[in-house]
Amino acid sequence: MNSKFQSPVRVGLLDFLKDSINAQLIVPIYQRNYTWLEDKEVKQYLRDLEDILISNCSNHFLGIIIYLDIPLDHSKREFSIIDGQQRITTTFLTLYAIKAILKQTNNQNSNINLEPYLYTNCFINKDNQAKLKPQVADDNVYQLIVEDKIDEIDDKKSQVYKNYCYILDYIKKLVNKHSIETIINALNKLHIVCIPLSQNYDNPQKIFESINSTGMHLELSDLIKNYLLMDLDSEKQDKFYTLYWEQILRLLDHKKDKLETFFRLFLHANDNKKYDQNVIYQQFVLWCTEFEKKRNREDSFKEIIKYIKHYAQIHVQKLSTLVNELQPFINDYRQIKNDCATYLLMSFFDLFTNNKINKKQLSELIRIVNNYLIRRAFCGLDIANLYQFFSSVHSKINQQKNNSYSNIVSLLKKLLFTDNKTKNAHSPTNLELSNYITNANMYRHKNILRLFFDKLEHNENPAPVNLDNLSIEHIAPKNHSTWWLNHFNTDKDTYNAQINRLGNLTLASRVDNNKMGNNDWKSKKKILEKTKHLKINAEILKQNSWTTDQIDQRTNQLIQAIITFFSYEKD
Repeated sequence: MNSKFQSPVRVGLLDFLKDSINAQLIVPIYQRNYTWLEDKEVKQYLRDLEDILISNCSNHFLGIIIYLDIPLDHSKREFSIIDGQQRITTTFLTLYAIKAILKQTNNQNSNINLEPYLYTNCFINKDNQAKLKPQVADDNVYQLIVEDKIDEIDDKKSQVYKNYCYILDYIKKLVNKHSIETIINALNKLHIVCIPLSQNYDNPQKIFESINSTGMHLELSDLIKNYLLMDLDSEKQDKFYTLYWEQILRLLDHKKDKLETFFRLFLHANDNKKYDQNVIYQQFVLWCTEFEKKRNREDSFKEIIKYIKHYAQIHVQKLSTLVNELQPFINDYRQIKNDCATYLLMSFFDLFTNNKINKKQLSELIRIVNNYLIRRAFCGLDIANLYQFFSSVHSKINQQKNNSYSNIVSLLKKLLFTDNKTKNAHSPTNLELSNYITNANMYRHKNILRLFFDKLEHNENPAPVNLDNLSIEHIAPKNHSTWWLNHFNTDKDTYNAQINRLGNLTLASRVDNNKMGNNDWKSKKKILEKTKHLKINAEILKQNSWTTDQIDQRTNQLIQAIITFFSYEKD
C-alpha cells in the first residue's frame, strides 16, 4: 500500500497517527534515548496543548517529523523516525495517560475511541501492533505503560516513567476544566509537518547529518552509532546494536568521553594525522567508506571492537582484571594522564593477543614507554603533543622483517632513548634530568610527582598503606613567617626559590597541612609525626632543623631515586 503522506504536508498530530494505517512508527536503535524532561520540554508541550484549550485557536505548530517509509509487504510498512522522536514519544505518553484516565472514570465517555491512534490496525491482535516501537533503552518501561502495568515498573528513574507520571497528573488537572473529548481535539490541533523519505530516492544519512548540523547537535559517539546502524535493515540494526554497539559501551563502562577519545586515537593511527574534535566524525565516515570497499559493515564493527578491547585494558578496566604482570605498568600509564602513546600500546596489546609477543615483553614495552614519558615530564618537556612521534615509532616497529618481534624490546629502547635524536622528542639523559630537577619548581609537576611519591612509598614495602587521602604538601611553608625567614637565614626571594624544590615536598593530609600552617619546625614535626609510618617521611622526621641544607640533601636523594625507578633505557 502507499502511505497517505508522500510529500511534506502539515497535519494534526492525531490525524497523522490515524491515517497511518498498517504502519508502525519505529524509533531506530541508533537514535539517542528519550531525553525530554518533565519540567522543561514536556511541560512546554503540555502548555501548548493548554493554550489551545484556553484560546480555542485553530492550531499550533509543534515541529517537523521526518521518517523513512519502509514497505514490509503488500499491507504493512514501517515509518523509521529520523527526526521528531521526542515529540512522537511524548504524544503517545499523553494518549496513554488519557487512556488511563478514561479507565479510572469507567470510560464514561464511551464514544471516545483511542485505538486508531495507538494501534497499527485496531481490527487485529493488539499485542504486537502498538503503533510506536520506541528506542531500545526505553522499551521495557514503555511496554509496561502500553500494557497498563504501571505497578510493575521498577525503574522509577526512567525518563519515560517520570514523564508519563507528570503528563498523567497534568491531564487530570485539565480534565477538571475541560472534557476529555475537548482535550483530544486540542491534541489534534498540535500540527506537525510530515516529511516522508523513500529508501530508493533519498539518503537518510545525509538528511540526518544536515538536521544535526543545524539543530541540537548529537554527541560524536551518537553520530558514529547512527552512521554505523542507520542504513541497515531493522533486523540487522537490532542484531548489530545488541551484538556490537552494546559491547562497545560495556567495554568502555558507558563513558562517552572515553568513546570519543578512542575514535580520535583510532583514526589518528590509521593515517598518522591528528584530528580536531570537530572533524572526527567526517574522518570516521571516510575511514569506514574506504575500509568497506573490500569488507562489510560487520567487519567494521569487529575492527573497532578489536582495538576498543585494547583501549579498555589501558584506560578503563579495573586493574585487578588485568594480567598481574601488567597491573603496575598500566597503573603508571594511567597516572601520567596522557594518551599520546595509547595507540602504540594498543598495537602492543594486539601483538600480545595474537601471540607474537609474550606478557613479559608486553610489560617491558609499557614500562619503557612510561619511563620515556615520565622523564620528559620531570624535565618540564612536552608530553601532550607527541602523537606524530609515537606514530613514527609504531611504523618503524611494524617494519620488522618477517614479522619477527623477538627484539622488539631492544628496538623500542633504541627508538625512544639511545637512537632518539629528534629535537622535540628526545629523552633527557640522567645528567639533564638531574640538572633540571635540582632547582626546578617541582610543585608545578604535581601529577608526575605524585606518581613518583606513590611508587617510592610502595617500593619493597611489605605492608603498603593507602595514600588516597594524602596530597603533595610543602615542608617549609609556602607562606613564610618571620620565624622561617630567620630559620633559613635568608630574604624572601631566596626563601621563595627554595620552597617548591623537590626536597621540600612530601605527602601529608590536607587536614594536617592546615594544622601545620607556617608554624615553626618543632610544631610542624609534632603534627607530621602522624605520618611517620610513611617511608617518604621517615628521614624528614629525623631532622632537628629544616633549612636549605636539608632541602639540598633530600633533593639529591630523590633525584637518584627517580633515575633508579625511571631509568634511561639502553639496549
